[in-house]
Amino acid sequence: MFTRRTSPALIGIPTLLAAGLLLAGCSTPASTGGSGSGSSAPAGSSSATGTTGSAGASAGELRDLGKTALASVGAGTLVSIEQEDDGTWEALVVGADGAETELRLADGAVVGTPSAKPADAEDQAENARYLGAAKLDFTEAATKIVSAQAGSIRELNLDDHAGAVVWEADVIDDTGAKHSVRIDAASGAVVSASTGDSDDD
Repeated sequence: MFTRRTSPALIGIPTLLAAGLLLAGCSTPASTGGSGSGSSAPAGSSSATGTTGSAGASAGELRDLGKTALASVGAGTLVSIEQEDDGTWEALVVGADGAETELRLADGAVVGTPSAKPADAEDQAENARYLGAAKLDFTEAATKIVSAQAGSIRELNLDDHAGAVVWEADVIDDTGAKHSVRIDAASGAVVSASTGDSDDD
């Protein structure tokens, strides 16, 4: 009886094809949504750490920093908060008697011991005038300022401008440009706005 013999070379071809298909299936790229080396974040991206950098803070972040400062002092009105070059914040709280307390904050907490600053009669009179004229507190002022100029606030102060009490702020927009904005401390109306380092005191 004649038996059909298959050439060894022909047996090898299907085997090689099957092996190739198996290897191709194993080399499928990892899903972008999965874990492991295939799910690394794009270059330059970073996760939120809760630490405010040197580019300022949102109105909400500024509110939280200010409330932390006020809680540390116990009572008073926050009249100034500004970011230093190292990313920390310096806040000034004025008490009912006109006395000033200076604080430094980092990572959402007070650093060191608040420093009481004795206020002379002139300082007390000036602070009383500012506090009496300001119907908006620092949180309301910050909200109105970023509504007028979108960006992150790097500095916010209660001050005098042309005889009127104003909240003035430095705002950094998403291109890195600095804007100086002043609003009336009672009504919230924009008094002045400029771009760059110019200051029309």
